[in-house]
Amino acid sequence: MGKKVRKEVEPPPKDVFEPLLIESKAAATVVLMLDSPEEEVLAKACDAIYKFASKEISVTPVFAVKKKSCGDENKVALLGLGAVERLYKLISHEDPIVRRNAMMVFGIMASNHDVKKLLRELDVTSSLLSHLVPEEDVVIHEFATLCLAHMAVEYTTKVQIFEQGGLEPLISLLCSPDPDVTKNSVECIYLLVQWKTVVEVAVHTVEKDSGNLGSNQE
Repeated sequence: MGKKVRKEVEPPPKDVFEPLLIESKAAATVVLMLDSPEEEVLAKACDAIYKFASKEISVTPVFAVKKKSCGDENKVALLGLGAVERLYKLISHEDPIVRRNAMMVFGIMASNHDVKKLLRELDVTSSLLSHLVPEEDVVIHEFATLCLAHMAVEYTTKVQIFEQGGLEPLISLLCSPDPDVTKNSVECIYLLVQWKTVVEVAVHTVEKDSGNLGSNQE
C-alpha cells in the first residue's frame, strides 16, 4: 500500500478578513451595528432590536399585589440610543430582509409617544406610504400600516396621509390576505375618515352660521 499523502491546508488570502463572531448583550452595541455596510449584520441587528423592543418588563407597583407590564422602557432606551434615525434609513434599504426587519421594529416602536414625536419630525409618512405597493412584502405591509395607525391619532399625520394620497393604498390593502394588514388598514382608515367627517361638519357649520349672520345683517 502506498503512503497516504497529507493534504496541506491552504492559508487564507492575506487581503481577506477572517469571519468574526460577536455576541453582545448591550443594546447600545447592537444599535451601532445598524451603521454596518454588511447586509447580514444589519438584518441580525434589526431582529435583535425587534425582540428587545417587544419585551414587556414586569414591575410591581407600590400597594399592589399584581404585577403590571411596562413595555415602553425598552423603546425609550432605544430612542435615546439613536436607533430610530438609523432604522428610518434602513426601511428603504435595497436588501429585502434588511428592509423587512427594520420596518418590523418601526411598527412596534411607533406605539410610544416620544417615538411618534420623532417620527413626525423625521417626516416618515411619505416613506411609509411608498411601501404599501402590491409588490412589497406582506410583512412590510403589516408593520408599515401598524406604524401609520399609531401615528394617525395625531392631527399632523392625518393631514399628511390625506395630502400624500395615502387613503387609496390603504383602501387597496383591505383586500390583503393577511388579517393583520387588513386590521391595521381598517384602523388607520377609520381614524382618517372620522377626522375628515368632523372637519367637514365643522366647515359646513361655520359656513352656515356665516350665511345666517350675513342674512341677519341685511
